[in-house]
Amino acid sequence: MDCRKTRTPEMDRLKAVLVGIREAMLLHQRDMPQLCAEIMKCLPKWRKARPKCPVMMWPQYVDGVKGFDRFVTKEFLNKATTYLDHLGEVIFISPATSDPIIVLKPNWLGTDVFGPTMAPDNFPIHRRLRTSQDYVTRAEIQHVFHDVADVDLVITLFEEFQLCHTYDKQNYIFPGLLTQTMPPDKWQLTQDPKVVYFGKQVQCADSTDMF
Repeated sequence: MDCRKTRTPEMDRLKAVLVGIREAMLLHQRDMPQLCAEIMKCLPKWRKARPKCPVMMWPQYVDGVKGFDRFVTKEFLNKATTYLDHLGEVIFISPATSDPIIVLKPNWLGTDVFGPTMAPDNFPIHRRLRTSQDYVTRAEIQHVFHDVADVDLVITLFEEFQLCHTYDKQNYIFPGLLTQTMPPDKWQLTQDPKVVYFGKQVQCADSTDMF
């Protein structure tokens, strides 16, 4: 299966398997805390109020929950939201440098945000038209996602899921957008005695950082 191609029979089968696993897990889930049930009742309303960007920042989310449970503690709300995350109702993200982020519509994150960067064919700006074929600038990210969400939020989401890497906060490397196959002539040896071959081997901290 080529994960860069989303509309294939193999990908459809994978989606069907994942849906089946989720449904099987829901049949055997533990009793849901009452707070989770109340939050789930509010999700459709909160999503409708944010059609383009179904995301709530933690202070806004806390205020929303206190609208129907004014005595809820932030610690218990954190645990309840983590439970909803495990159910797939929301995505609960806790960045190291900012307040938590709650994605109210998980499918939005995977389709509208992550989708365009997972394969070169999906990215709206063709490789030849980008500033560089090896990275994407902050301005280009803003251009692509200006109708989806604030650029800082988009970049935070990518970094939290380790889907992009940066060294200067202006240029970003997306593994899915890198050249997949190098032209054969790039690896051809030459008999020219003046040519010197050199390189550097980079070992990542763990396999999730490799691309």
